[in-house]
Amino acid sequence: MVDAPADPVAGHSILRLIVRLMSGALLSKMLGFVREIVMALIIGTALAADSFRTAITAVLLPISFFQAETVPAILIPMQKERLCRGAAPQGLAALTLALGGISVLIMFATQLAAAPLVDVLVGGFSPEGKDLTVRFVEIMALAMPASVILNCLAAGEIALGRARVSNARAAMQNMSVLIGLAAVALGAPVIVLAWAFSLSFNALTLVAILMLRREGNIDFNAARPHDIIATMREFFRRLGPLLPLPMAEQLNIWLERLLTSRLQGGAVASLDYARTLTESFLLLISQPVGLAVLSSGGVGGRLHFPSSPQRGEDARRADEGVSPLAPSEPSPSSGAARHLLPAGEKGGQAPSAQEAQARTIVRVVLAFSLPASAFLFLFAEDIVTVVFHRGAFGATGVMLTSHALEGISLGLWASTLGWILLRLLNGAGRSGRAAFILVLAYAANMAFNTGVAHFHGGELPGLAWIGFGESVRALVLLAGVLLSLRLKVGFWAAFCLALIPAGLVLAGGDVLEGYIDGVFARLLAGGAVLGLGWLLAAALLVPGLFRFVLRRRFRVSPRV
Repeated sequence: MVDAPADPVAGHSILRLIVRLMSGALLSKMLGFVREIVMALIIGTALAADSFRTAITAVLLPISFFQAETVPAILIPMQKERLCRGAAPQGLAALTLALGGISVLIMFATQLAAAPLVDVLVGGFSPEGKDLTVRFVEIMALAMPASVILNCLAAGEIALGRARVSNARAAMQNMSVLIGLAAVALGAPVIVLAWAFSLSFNALTLVAILMLRREGNIDFNAARPHDIIATMREFFRRLGPLLPLPMAEQLNIWLERLLTSRLQGGAVASLDYARTLTESFLLLISQPVGLAVLSSGGVGGRLHFPSSPQRGEDARRADEGVSPLAPSEPSPSSGAARHLLPAGEKGGQAPSAQEAQARTIVRVVLAFSLPASAFLFLFAEDIVTVVFHRGAFGATGVMLTSHALEGISLGLWASTLGWILLRLLNGAGRSGRAAFILVLAYAANMAFNTGVAHFHGGELPGLAWIGFGESVRALVLLAGVLLSLRLKVGFWAAFCLALIPAGLVLAGGDVLEGYIDGVFARLLAGGAVLGLGWLLAAALLVPGLFRFVLRRRFRVSPRV
């Protein structure tokens, strides 16, 4: 029997949807980067910055089980099943009412228990810091039902092949903070940040509901009480096997916040500033590699690099495109994109093809991420100074943020590669193994942080140790994925080669730090060394790409 060929139209529509979702995630990351720069300028690492960031964590933790990255794997298939039965509008309404109703109860509980919740989350804050955080939580909790409902509506739209709600949600939180920061800069009290956060979520939810209702994609009149109860039961039944992952993730976040709050003021905000820099790097590296995977046939294809400038347009796009195989601290849209393809469509790859694709990804990512991680580690203070050091962001913020960046950058290359390969593992139909690896990685992170704090009297010796904990998590994640994909030998060969350009960046950068005084001049010179390191890494690890770059950009034909 000959298998029916895949529908190319369906494949292209899926790819277009994924690209739309990725575009929303990319826009959100860009807005997030701007938001962090503006926040550093206006409130820096002051008490308000720590309190506001803690309040965001406090209102998102209780509803994490309705919004974690595993949830789109539940909501989207549920809605697709209803779509096949012709019951999508009432199904989406029942889902929205069920989860929205639960989130309203959680909102009231969070508001009533705001003070003890803040005390558990950031027990190291000063009394003034706790009081301000409680005020933030009581107001920002008003956004909890809207946040859950938006997640339901986004899943319903993705099941229809659209990404408007998902993309709008991805950017809206950043825009709301920017609006609030503008008001603070004009003299408004800092509590306006909380109102901007809550009002924007609720406004977007109202607009999304009206839009979907006008289009006939949601029908609250057709949703009966028994439909709502049945939907709720089905959701929790499907959620059960996935609970360990969001639980481990949220426990790790809680422990990090608690230990960070015991350090000096501004530590919580400084850690988030450092993550802004590393997440931007993660996106820039993983997105181009990911689209090469998608454009070359998803997990079922080989990842090729150009050998001739006369290749077709599709092949060129495969070499230059982007994909949602990253994510970090991950956004709702990127989480949805990871679960778009059913298991049957993603699991058809032969082991040899998957292994060849994974080996290529390993070489490409190591070639660019390992030298870049060395650059971030060596020039952490200079980078933080250039990006954030202005306005309310003073010398203390530079010190704390650069320490956190140094710790995170040590394992950033492992995090980048690990997350990309984890998507490959998930795409091969091994989601259970992928979830187990993630839980193990979070457990290692928590064990490291707890152990270090235990040996230092219940406190961490510095913010860099939180970064070291993230690096431990990244290394465990990468090790688990490599063992699952059986890439140990190929990885070590590529890793040893990538150490050469990384060592060049470290040695060259160290010499530059001793001879160049100006921050901008030192970063420019360090960037030039990083560029040379990347060229050397490409020549050693991906010579086909190296030849292509030289041929297209410099019009030469090297013999490599």
